[in-house]
Amino acid sequence: MRRGNDIPRLYFMFRFKKKGMLRFISQMEVQNLIVRIFRRLNFPIVYSEGFHPRPRLSFSPAVRTGIVDLALYALGVFRFPPEDPIRRFNFLAPRGLEMVEFGETDANFLKRIEGFRYKLLVDSSLVVNPKALDKDMFAVESHGSLLVIKYHKKVGEKDGLYELLEELTGIRYPSGFFLAFRTDGIVRGG
Repeated sequence: MRRGNDIPRLYFMFRFKKKGMLRFISQMEVQNLIVRIFRRLNFPIVYSEGFHPRPRLSFSPAVRTGIVDLALYALGVFRFPPEDPIRRFNFLAPRGLEMVEFGETDANFLKRIEGFRYKLLVDSSLVVNPKALDKDMFAVESHGSLLVIKYHKKVGEKDGLYELLEELTGIRYPSGFFLAFRTDGIVRGG
């Protein structure tokens, strides 16, 4: 068996969507699910050395539980390219988890993610303080009784979704319609 530095290493980027009821499971559970599916598909992933080998797979920063994540990135180290990974993964994945992008990259892909874009859908009848949206950081559109609020945050900054909801509605967890999304990553050089 080839181990350590003898193993050829190729880096691949994956982009997943976590939506529907799966948005209510944590990032850790989603990561474990992705690893289990990779194992089941016999993807040629490289494992760490030692008494308890782990797949060489890293993920982008987590979103809070309950947020639809359309920009869950992973970086995997493989011995050779997996065959038709998107179709095979999506065939086994539960409803709400989907691989949408796959490609060869370099070892620093996750470090090049500078931030993420977010979208918040709120029933306009819940909004009691519209001045909270006067800041330059928000793009606001009105679609009937629905407010669509778009903004972005750098990696390492809190997403601020519940704080924004509290500022808009006066209640941290309002009872009414609101839905939060992380729509995509802002990747430097790509």
